[in-house]
Amino acid sequence: MKLAFFYFLWLKSQDIADLCVLFVDAWVRDLIVKTVAEVGTAVGYLGMAYVLWPTRAEDFFMIQMPDVQGGGEGTDEEYEAL
Repeated sequence: MKLAFFYFLWLKSQDIADLCVLFVDAWVRDLIVKTVAEVGTAVGYLGMAYVLWPTRAEDFFMIQMPDVQGGGEGTDEEYEAL
């Protein structure tokens, strides 16, 4: 659920940037809108990189990472099947 809330904010970052226009002077509006939109996009991409990092991916997605480090349990055929 926290992932959905985070990406809801990311998708709404352009709307937030557009609302910032109401509170600033005309000469700085373009800069503010572009800055807020780019910061929102950068935060969204950094958030996605965080959740897709291999050590944390199992916490956010229904996947199982194979144990490729070995430990004497697997065989070479299992590794080659990956």
